[in-house]
Amino acid sequence: MITLRPARPDDEPGVVRLAAELADFPVPAWRTPGEIARADLPILQAAVRQTPDDQLFLVAERDEGMAGCIYVVTQRDYFTAEALAYIEVLAVAPEARGMGVARKLMDAAESWATGRGYRRIRLAVWSQNERARGLYEHLGYQAETMYYLKELDAHPHHRQP
Repeated sequence: MITLRPARPDDEPGVVRLAAELADFPVPAWRTPGEIARADLPILQAAVRQTPDDQLFLVAERDEGMAGCIYVVTQRDYFTAEALAYIEVLAVAPEARGMGVARKLMDAAESWATGRGYRRIRLAVWSQNERARGLYEHLGYQAETMYYLKELDAHPHHRQP
């Protein structure tokens, strides 16, 4: 059985462990799993200690312990300035995958956003993360924008002052 509850300060070790799962996909050649996993750590650690009123931080538990977490913040739509929910982090422990943990966390995030009167919920996902993209598409999410990146050769004579 999966239960959800608000994150609390003593969840920090489990949340840090789950953050490593954020890089469990074929990362682009110019990134490392470590840098991807570490990128969200400061915001997760701050939020698990004290979650502001305009944010949601939930932990999913099973008998075996922490099965996943979701961290949602309030943002403004770039085009309309309307408030919306933004899923900063969704992470599921490897041993809990395929058990409905992600869906339950996503449903809770959508309910929270709806309860706040938000008409939209947004997230970002790596293009290489096919497992996550499949989940989001299955749940009705659609791609809106795509970022492109090109690695440049850094030659000393090309550097800007």
